Amino acid sequence: MIECPERCNECIWLSADERWRIQLHCQEETLACLKAEWDALLPASDADQFFAQHAWQQLWWRHFGHDYVFRVLTVRDRSGKLAGIA
Repeated sequence: MIECPERCNECIWLSADERWRIQLHCQEETLACLKAEWDALLPASDADQFFAQHAWQQLWWRHFGHDYVFRVLTVRDRSGKLAGIA
């Protein structure tokens, strides 16, 4: 069993093989837990723009997310380093 790096205890492992670990997070607290990794990942991404920033996503969720079900998908390499987020 692979332990959730965010320690949310509500995540669902969608895939875990020798190369990638794909995880679905269902708790809003995950956003805060991912802040440092998200901020480090984005500058190296083609999606490095204002609306993809952690601060914007957290602000949007806080003000407009009440009508939606929270879901965040993370992809990590085998060392546990964040490689992607949706």
